Amino acid sequence: MRNLDCNNKVERRMSKRRQGFTLVEIAIVLVIIGLLLGGILKGQELI
Repeated sequence: MRNLDCNNKVERRMSKRRQGFTLVEIAIVLVIIGLLLGGILKGQELI
């Protein structure tokens, strides 16, 4: 019985951690968006 309680605690703790985005994930997305926008603006200069 004790083993099941430990498993439930671990599952609850892990589910709490995955509720939102981390700062690293947000930073990566912002860098990718910046690169895409930079490429688009640079491409418009060529037209």
